[in-house]
Amino acid sequence: MPERDAVRATDMEMTICRLLVVIVVLGTTTVSQANNERQYLRIGAFNAKTFGRTKMSNPQNRDYFRQIVERYDVLLIQEVRDSTRLIFVISQPLGRSSYKEQYAFFYRKDRVIIFDQSQYADQQDVFEREPFSVLMAAMWSCTDNDEMSHGTSDRLVLTGFHSTPRDATAEIGHLRDVLDNLRRQFGVQTVVMGDLNADCRYSDNDDRVRAGDYLTTSTNYTWLIGDDIDTTTSNTTHCAYDRIIIPSALATQVVSGSATAFHFGDYLQLSAAQALMISDHFPVEMLLAM
Repeated sequence: MPERDAVRATDMEMTICRLLVVIVVLGTTTVSQANNERQYLRIGAFNAKTFGRTKMSNPQNRDYFRQIVERYDVLLIQEVRDSTRLIFVISQPLGRSSYKEQYAFFYRKDRVIIFDQSQYADQQDVFEREPFSVLMAAMWSCTDNDEMSHGTSDRLVLTGFHSTPRDATAEIGHLRDVLDNLRRQFGVQTVVMGDLNADCRYSDNDDRVRAGDYLTTSTNYTWLIGDDIDTTTSNTTHCAYDRIIIPSALATQVVSGSATAFHFGDYLQLSAAQALMISDHFPVEMLLAM
């Protein structure tokens, strides 16, 4: 059961995100058509830069977000700034000040099952935005209609995490506690993804090695998004802030070359200024065999 009050909403009123919910949750099959391989899931994480009513009130922005979101089977969106509760899996508002953010997992109901969710209980207050996780499986891994009767071998935990830039190295270091807790709770492997601020002036590889960071130094985990990948939309930065970290045991299930940043500006034929209006981050993604 969740460790804090996180919400799976059920109302269908018109809100800033309803268009995205209809596309992602109600079963559009754009991803499966594009890949022609139903055994793979495209999983991504996107810091959408203050994703709320103001940004989504612009019809052009809504269309751009629709085209980005419909690319994925499961997409973690960070920096959600809206209290309306919808049909997706969303965390509680998080933050130490009046500025609060939420994590939201959008997913395709025809391809993904979400079994459970968990908000990390941060008793020591080491995270400003406590990691938020979902327990999921691919739809085709289920052999009957009783979801809860299946074993855990085909299940996976996805953990969304947005670090605080000034404390990025320390917060990344505490992710081991989160992983240990999730292992006790669900008994399956965990993928960490999101805007970790894990590069440049905030927390580069040398910083984390000096700090003895477990995820950085352990052979049990693989950082799919390397230091050489620019996850920022600005022409003046080249930083791998956004990452996907997987248990090394899952590495053979990741399609070769699929772990990268999705340059939506090129895809949507946007100028640099237009891309920045959407976000200062690109989504990071992978194709995972499930």
